[in-house]
Amino acid sequence: MKPLSISAAWNETAAFVKREAGLLFPIALAFLALPSIVVQFFMPEAAPGQQPELGAWMFLLLPLILLTLIGSLAITALALRPAQSVQEAIGHGMRRILPVLGAAFLLGLGSFTIALPASILIALLGLAERTTTILMVLLFLAILTFLWIRFILLTPAAVAEPLGPVALLKRSWNLTRGHFSKLIGFITVLTIVALIILIAVSLIFGTVIALLFGAPEPRNLSYVLTLIVSGVASAVFSVYITVAIARIYAQLAEGSTSGI
Repeated sequence: MKPLSISAAWNETAAFVKREAGLLFPIALAFLALPSIVVQFFMPEAAPGQQPELGAWMFLLLPLILLTLIGSLAITALALRPAQSVQEAIGHGMRRILPVLGAAFLLGLGSFTIALPASILIALLGLAERTTTILMVLLFLAILTFLWIRFILLTPAAVAEPLGPVALLKRSWNLTRGHFSKLIGFITVLTIVALIILIAVSLIFGTVIALLFGAPEPRNLSYVLTLIVSGVASAVFSVYITVAIARIYAQLAEGSTSGI
């Protein structure tokens, strides 16, 4: 089992993002922020606790997923092989999108296969409806969290190695073996810090926007500016976590990729 240094991976991430910001953030804005902003703009308002109404806006979801995935793959490619150009990184991301989608489909199918029997068992216990719902939600969260951490290196593996969907799942599973606690601790801390920053940014800029242009209403200027701030902030966070995961992969893959 290869040793894993989270601090080394983070130091490499911070240094790389600082040095290559001019390459990384345009990709993030074009492939992560902009599609998300467009989808949210056309998504209808939903009452608290309810889903948005179905409509034509849902046809934007597939392009959103594909563009986001291509952007993540391109950023990962730059983090693993910095010598290439942005165009080369995007092209490589487009070529590797099918194996990643295939692996994601198999992962989703496996998650459902694991969760279904357990859900049936919980339902058969005859507990109160609220208790049953809570247990099922906790079960799904536990399964998804476990699988997410074990397969978190799927994307960098897809970028660095010419593997198919099944081989990608095996590769990520093997690389993360013995490092679950470190990985989930790192992701948890990073997510909490990011949420705090995103909330602070939204509050600060949201207040300024409301003071200058009025309260946000569906599709007015304040609403659009708020979406832009939120989308850009989320894209910045995505750059850091994507590069960090790529650098973790580089450590555990036994030098199969070029260093920074």
